[in-house]
Amino acid sequence: MDKESINEIKNEIKSSLLISLHSFDKYQHILNDIPHKKYMDMVAVVKCMVIGDKGIKCFDITNDMLDCLYMTENELIKTAISNSRQRFGITFASFREFFDIKDMDVDESPEDIYFLTNSEMYYGAATLLYNGINHFIYDKLESNFYVIPANIHQLIIIPDKNMSMNISDIHNSVEMVNEFTLDEDDFLSHNYYYYDRVLDELIMQ
Repeated sequence: MDKESINEIKNEIKSSLLISLHSFDKYQHILNDIPHKKYMDMVAVVKCMVIGDKGIKCFDITNDMLDCLYMTENELIKTAISNSRQRFGITFASFREFFDIKDMDVDESPEDIYFLTNSEMYYGAATLLYNGINHFIYDKLESNFYVIPANIHQLIIIPDKNMSMNISDIHNSVEMVNEFTLDEDDFLSHNYYYYDRVLDELIMQ
């Protein structure tokens, strides 16, 4: 294979890189073999997306692959975040919008519950890594907010503004659903997080 063909393959792989966010504990056993970045109790991992006849398949980029791409770990992660944002964007929707519940009485629809993901709801929790995402959410809500991981594809956002619900009860409900219905590979975290605009920081609770 000539040099030009090799470069074409490398560029194709680079354009297929995506960022994903996972439980640090679930991924800890292979972190020595893959490029990654720890994020609180979670870990950012770079995937290569392959689209075939049977849909989308992804696999982890390994350290050996990184060497072949002639990229640093930091460059790889930045490229994956940029690709994910450009390809899938950001989906931020209320409970009603997210589930498109047209026949539900407004009074019955949960108040002040939002979802953060991407257009495909595929590794959507990684939107939390996008530059400026906390400011984006704050501007939408005009409030500090809580982040509750639903799974590696979706995050629950609750504004800390005139909040009439108990955040611990909501978190416990999500935990119960995760324990009994969530695939183990989709689990993200047992914790939840709080964004304080004054501190401009997302803090694990």
